[in-house]
Amino acid sequence: MGKAKDISSDEDITVETNEISPQNDIRNINIKNIKRKKLLMMIMIVLMMLLLKRIKKNI
Repeated sequence: MGKAKDISSDEDITVETNEISPQNDIRNINIKNIKRKKLLMMIMIVLMMLLLKRIKKNI
């Protein structure tokens, strides 16, 4: 429950900064996109490893 409260408070802070300066909002979006790309890369690497293991077992 504590983590959910922290996330909601962070959203409140970003809303305040959006009204003051749009540059902060752009930076926040860029950081989120970078994190998503890293997560997708990690997932793709794991899937590739699993596929390689299955191929080796079949051979």
